[in-house]
Amino acid sequence: MLIDKMRTLENLTVSERTIVDYILKNVNHLNTLTAETLAQETYTSKATVSRLCKKLGVKNYHEFRQGVVLESEEWFRIRSISSDEPVNQASSYDDIVKVIPALYDASIRKTKMDLDKNCILRISQRLKKAQNIDIYGTGIMYHTAQITSFKFLNLGKECSAYDSLNEHYVFADRKRKQKLILVLSMTGGNVSMVKTAKILKGKGFFVVGIGGTQYNDLRECCHEYISVRAERELLNLDVLTYSTSINYILDILFLIAMTAEYDYNVLNAVNLKKSQDYETKSS
Repeated sequence: MLIDKMRTLENLTVSERTIVDYILKNVNHLNTLTAETLAQETYTSKATVSRLCKKLGVKNYHEFRQGVVLESEEWFRIRSISSDEPVNQASSYDDIVKVIPALYDASIRKTKMDLDKNCILRISQRLKKAQNIDIYGTGIMYHTAQITSFKFLNLGKECSAYDSLNEHYVFADRKRKQKLILVLSMTGGNVSMVKTAKILKGKGFFVVGIGGTQYNDLRECCHEYISVRAERELLNLDVLTYSTSINYILDILFLIAMTAEYDYNVLNAVNLKKSQDYETKSS
């Protein structure tokens, strides 16, 4: 995200930092500023504006301005549909029916905005080559792992879900180079999952973590990490917002795997439909 990058980027000159500070304070007016007028407002130069865009990973000022404006509009939309307490003791049936789609929408939009495309593409390459997939999680994340495993099995991918590590199986596994490991944690600090990721990575498996940013423990034990930065809701709604975001990421990986062998999966679906129709007629 460009706005986050501007807040955290360290290798900026004094002039570049001046431009960043101005934009963050006047983000709502950025759409009306050209590169020239932005340089004038910040007493810098158009060349400095251009260098800043390059450091932020965009081709030119037009792409930069468009990206920042879209991000700010998106965050405004998210804040407008999710309050600190989306439900309370006075919430009616109609209120609850309306707020759940809003919570789903906010969780998915936040996650989508934070996705690192290059990270996903790197994982995709591993996913396409993987002959086996193991997914680890505890609690509700184990159930999420089971559901995702079922989806991948429908593609003909060998996939298993685990809620703990069988170290005998890990040491005996001869397919570690052909296997992709997914480790799930809503906070990013689940002790059991951190230990699992650390051992598997140490044994030569390619480990991808998917989870929150509350802790960095799991991230540090993985080759790749997909962050879920869902804001904490009421205590009993955390499980809804975080699990929605993690499910969204897992479904992205599932669809990538499906489209990688699209013709094969379509043919299987057609054959399955024919088989079901035949069984129905025969019964």
